[in-house]
Amino acid sequence: MLLFFVLFIQAQALTFSEAAVSSQWNSVVAITTDGKDSENELVNSYCVATFINPHILVTAAHCVSHAYLLNSNKIKIDIGQYEYRTRPDGSVFRLGYITQASLQVGAQFYFNQNLLKKLKAQKFSSKISPDEDLALIKIDQPMLTPLEFIQPLRDQDLSAIKKNIVNYKPSVVTINFIAEMSLDTKRAAELNDLKATGSSAWRSQSESRVEPGDSGAPLFIRTTDKWYLIGVVKGQAKTMFSNWDVFASFEKNFCQISKTHSLELCR
Repeated sequence: MLLFFVLFIQAQALTFSEAAVSSQWNSVVAITTDGKDSENELVNSYCVATFINPHILVTAAHCVSHAYLLNSNKIKIDIGQYEYRTRPDGSVFRLGYITQASLQVGAQFYFNQNLLKKLKAQKFSSKISPDEDLALIKIDQPMLTPLEFIQPLRDQDLSAIKKNIVNYKPSVVTINFIAEMSLDTKRAAELNDLKATGSSAWRSQSESRVEPGDSGAPLFIRTTDKWYLIGVVKGQAKTMFSNWDVFASFEKNFCQISKTHSLELCR
């Protein structure tokens, strides 16, 4: 007699993570923009972004480069939070992550100078390196929903702590409806092995790993009692002998983009 064993695996965004229930992560949102697939067909591009003020979000450049090339100056922003219910016996349970507002707004997408030149020359065939995979999004109407905005760490402060970055609790927060099969689609995880590579990228071989759909998710660190942004998820990389997660750094990129486009975010 043959015995068949079936192993059920629950796909989970940001492996070895937990539900990101804290209100401090409410500024992390899901975004949808226009893009193209490998067959040159128009598709929706799903990513994660973070509000740093009522008008500006940050994400990975590859999340919005197609929308920029298509002159599609629009974006869908899904804002949500975890909701709870009370049982008849008075106990409280977490229902799951619920989208509370979906906004369709006009937007402008901003990149660093090197990537702008590449996009203009190579269009949709552009290969975006980790050192340039950061974008700012300016929406044409302010976000009115109250959010706890988290600011990027200044270049000089980030440079000073790079060697001991794991002491600052580097953490990723993502919203992934693609990989996550449960209701806990907003996840958070602390990274225990994060290293700088060059001046504008991070490399992680931590226990927690990113999954497809986590692109643009923010990388935070905690200094004393305050959280700061230092990067965004680019994706995964591998060789025959190793694999790792890649993050684009805010260092240099963020202020360069801000100053080039007069966004007045670095003073």
